[in-house]
Amino acid sequence: DYKTDVPKGLGFGRHRTYDGLDHEYVFIVPKNYDPSRPYQVRFQLHGGMARARPLVVNRVRTDALPGAVEEISVFPIAWVRSMWWSAIQADNLARILDRLKRTYNVDENRVYLTGASDGGTGVYFMAFRDPTPWASFLPLISDMTVLASPVVRTDGEIYPGNAVNKPLYVVNTGRDRLYPAHIVQLYVD
Repeated sequence: DYKTDVPKGLGFGRHRTYDGLDHEYVFIVPKNYDPSRPYQVRFQLHGGMARARPLVVNRVRTDALPGAVEEISVFPIAWVRSMWWSAIQADNLARILDRLKRTYNVDENRVYLTGASDGGTGVYFMAFRDPTPWASFLPLISDMTVLASPVVRTDGEIYPGNAVNKPLYVVNTGRDRLYPAHIVQLYVD
């Protein structure tokens, strides 16, 4: 049984990962949240994470991908000390999801991971590293081969074969100079 007197609307969370780093995140719970029914959850990983410090949590854009579906939306934060393709972020996302599942009625079969640019690369990382908690993956304007570059310092082993039986909806454009759709498509296929 889930409680009815839980925070609704815009919320802010914080916890410390195993390495001692504090991680903040933003989440939005429908104002008419009903604990008697399960809700889908969508994590949105932001791009441009090569910052020296994390984004200020109350300045995170929560309207970047508006949707008509009632869901719990989650906006974690990454920066140069805690990149999306690190074990620290794998731990961070797992802790956030665990906290949500303890508080809200989460439909565990409808937990989605979405990200744009660097966030999209993080989506690929999680699809290859730890696909089990996620129902599907939506990388926007990114490329999985970035994870193979020594420059990005991908943390630990990743296994692209882990994503074979998971739904991916990959969005790239033909005019993107960094990740043109025809190149990304070769690897997705």
